[in-house]
Amino acid sequence: MKGKHILFAAAGIAVLLCAGCKGEEGNSSSVGNAPESFLKEVFTTDFEERYTEFQKDNDTEKYYNTFSDYASKACIEAMSGDRMPLKYDKKADEESAQTTVSEVKCEVNEDGEGEFEVFLSYENDEAKKEKATGQITVIQEDGKEKVDSFFLSNIVEVK
Repeated sequence: MKGKHILFAAAGIAVLLCAGCKGEEGNSSSVGNAPESFLKEVFTTDFEERYTEFQKDNDTEKYYNTFSDYASKACIEAMSGDRMPLKYDKKADEESAQTTVSEVKCEVNEDGEGEFEVFLSYENDEAKKEKATGQITVIQEDGKEKVDSFFLSNIVEVK
């Protein structure tokens, strides 16, 4: 079966890492630009040809540095250690099961902890929709809001 186990485990791993938005005065807030952008990058297969470029030189450091605008150093190290989402980009490529993010919802409290939902669409089956959910932690690093960790509550599989 095409893409049976692919995507998302990518969603799962993506969630393990990061995304966030900062709340004000104890209230929840909607996702800011950094967490939403991070989740879109993680859950979109071969985002901006990151996997295509990786195939040219197998440079994992270069591959994971593409997340540096929205993910903390610790988040990137965790993703790299789990080979996330690299292994899912590879599987999606092998199975021709490309996904894109159609919507992201994220709420984070004043402590930088929260939950997210990512709605996925498949390029080869427009009727198929999936939802990945999880928890995230957001911090300030180098003067910017960045995802420090994330955990996927459910793993979406391509069928």
